[in-house]
Amino acid sequence: MNYARTLCTLLLMLATSPLLASGTAIDLEVDARQLPKKLLHATLRIPVTPERLDDRGVLTLDYPLFIPGTHAPSGPIENVAGFAATDCQGQPTTWLRNPLRPESIEVTVPEECDEVTVTTTYIASQPNVNSRGVDSYGWADLGAISFNTVLWVPAGESHQDVRLATTVRLPAHWTGVAGSLPHTTKATSEEVIVTFEEATLAELVDAPMIAGRNLVTLELDLPGHPPHTFNAVSKELVNATPPDWMKGSLEEMVRQAALLMGHFPRRRFDFLHVFAPGISAGLEHGESTLMGDDEDTLVEAVPKDDLQAGGDSITVIPHEYVHAWCGKLTAPEGLVPSDFNAPIRSEMLWVYEGLTSYLDELLAVRSNWVTFEEFQHHLLRSILSAEGREGRRWRPLEDTAADSRNLRGRSARWGELRRRQDYYAEGALFWLEADARIRRGTQGERSLDDFVRSFFDVPVRPVGDLVTYTRDTVVEKLHAVYPDEDWDGLIRARIESPQEDLSMTHLLEQIGYQLDWQDDPTALQKVLDKKSKERIDVMATLGFAVDDGVVENLAPGGLADQAGIPFDAEIVGVAGWRYSKDRFEEALKATPESGQLDLLVDIEGQLKPFTLSYDGGVRHPHLVPVDADDDLLRKIAEPLSGS
Repeated sequence: MNYARTLCTLLLMLATSPLLASGTAIDLEVDARQLPKKLLHATLRIPVTPERLDDRGVLTLDYPLFIPGTHAPSGPIENVAGFAATDCQGQPTTWLRNPLRPESIEVTVPEECDEVTVTTTYIASQPNVNSRGVDSYGWADLGAISFNTVLWVPAGESHQDVRLATTVRLPAHWTGVAGSLPHTTKATSEEVIVTFEEATLAELVDAPMIAGRNLVTLELDLPGHPPHTFNAVSKELVNATPPDWMKGSLEEMVRQAALLMGHFPRRRFDFLHVFAPGISAGLEHGESTLMGDDEDTLVEAVPKDDLQAGGDSITVIPHEYVHAWCGKLTAPEGLVPSDFNAPIRSEMLWVYEGLTSYLDELLAVRSNWVTFEEFQHHLLRSILSAEGREGRRWRPLEDTAADSRNLRGRSARWGELRRRQDYYAEGALFWLEADARIRRGTQGERSLDDFVRSFFDVPVRPVGDLVTYTRDTVVEKLHAVYPDEDWDGLIRARIESPQEDLSMTHLLEQIGYQLDWQDDPTALQKVLDKKSKERIDVMATLGFAVDDGVVENLAPGGLADQAGIPFDAEIVGVAGWRYSKDRFEEALKATPESGQLDLLVDIEGQLKPFTLSYDGGVRHPHLVPVDADDDLLRKIAEPLSGS
């Protein structure tokens, strides 16, 4: 018998008893003073309990891989630029990576030690396609830290059982700090020290922070609701200052969300937004968001009585807020396991993300975040996209969710054939159809709003401890709201089966609209066309889209594809003239008389003429209600009453 190790084991068992459990927290110190140089350094002092050691005296540490909200193995381990382990005497100890699980490292612990210290370095501001929302970023005057990027945690333990006491050291001039996890800040002439309240691993990973020289915090005025703040950081103060209209829209969004989904389920909520070059991110958390946009995004955000034509980088805010209920309070069974390194099941993202995408549109229009015309335009864009998505013939919508990790990155070529993460927009179309079927079937007495209130009427849990649901749960809840619909069959038809008919006529009929092609664009389409600069999208008619003359998208089987025009080809001539956007549009207008469109195309240096048989002229899609007195879309968009 090894008496030294036995004694150590007994002492450690005593240390892990309930009376002394607080002493087993991992001590995490993050040194972000070099974040302007794109580097983070971290030190973790990890208690070694008997349960954490195998019979070789080895402690296995995992780098968190499956971060909630990303639906993929998104932990950016490729950016780890340093790892070292020392024992309780401060002496280096050996470690070895598991070749079958590269995110796992085995650390040898000397018999007499009840703690190991791990130091690690992380390269910020170089996210992979799946880690953008859970990565860390740094600039000269500001930064954002997602704590999962610097963590190594005992393998196999629930994220509710591991606790961490966290301190962050920031550059001296970064006095503005925001994050949902309770913290205190102390500024000295050399650094800013942020001390966080001890938290579970689930809570810490779910609580990113932003900091910088110019941080603006906007307190929302919401009597009867938990505190909500909008926090923005940027290099220049003007770029972090929200426009006047935004406060009222944010407040109304919170009120409409409570009326739709129930009272906000957490103690507070902080919108965290970074405005800086090179960041494009948006991710939900239980008590906050983490979003990133270009520096001038807020400056260019216009009041809602003007036509903004999309503004997706701003309208993503309602999407991430809905996730406080749909994703952070409830989630599909198997999507968010209790171990950040356990595989996930993502096939029901048509609920997690699809329902959220529908509800964020409702919140946006009901709170005047977008105009009704923008709401209508977003729907038109989704319908046209679905009708042109040739991949729907072979790949069910559910499969885009099951294969989410591989579809996150856009396909440079033949994206319409491969499909994308269509469970977002096409999933939202399913929920719009469900809403319309309930409203029509009950003569307006009930709606999807009733399903939503019931669906999110669950006991509030700690962050990371979710109420889960299955496909059967969804069918049962829908049936309870409107029993005269075959919800199981509708889900099989729309979600789980390939689509022989790509038309969205079934949806248009339910909402009382029709797709109409007209010579003139809508006012919103005119704004979009002006913003698009040199881009031309004629996917629905000629089957291609070009940017500055270069073919960037093709509709499989469309006119351009049939003619043999390939991706990346450059249109250099149109109707006998040198190509320009204006010349192209003039030639389109002439096609009703000519019956064709003549193009000269540069294909890898070879000039080839093409003639497309087309007499449709310039055609602009419009969504038009069949009966103005039966405009179901306007009824859906009406704000809910109450506070």
